[in-house]
Amino acid sequence: TATNRYRPDTFDIAPWQTTRLLMALLFAHCQNNPDQRLFEAVQNLEEVLAKGRLRRKSEVVEIDTGEKGKLVLYHEVLKRAQQALIERGFLKGKADGQYGPKTRAALEAFQQSEGLRKTGLPDQETLFKLLLEKDVAPPGR
Repeated sequence: TATNRYRPDTFDIAPWQTTRLLMALLFAHCQNNPDQRLFEAVQNLEEVLAKGRLRRKSEVVEIDTGEKGKLVLYHEVLKRAQQALIERGFLKGKADGQYGPKTRAALEAFQQSEGLRKTGLPDQETLFKLLLEKDVAPPGR
């Protein structure tokens, strides 16, 4: 994106968010702010995303999802998710950006506590709840 290219200190403005999630966030924002012009809404979303951007390149982690193949996520994003799980009391130890049995169990416990589908994976809904929900209006389901 242009943001990744021209915003200083930015490698990836949306390091884990899918296009579908970004559109849902934009739609929710527009519903809550019907008088705001589209470019202002997009700019607002960019500012929210900037808080969680990747400032530099990060290695990727491949997580086997079973039947659905692999989930590919930046190491730094998984580390941030682990830190959020630690801060909320779901994971003990230090965030290391590695996906293993403890991280999976912590994600499952968090998902159950939030009423999410219990996958044990750092999926879009889970990452949204862990890393972004406090900053935006939740998208419709």
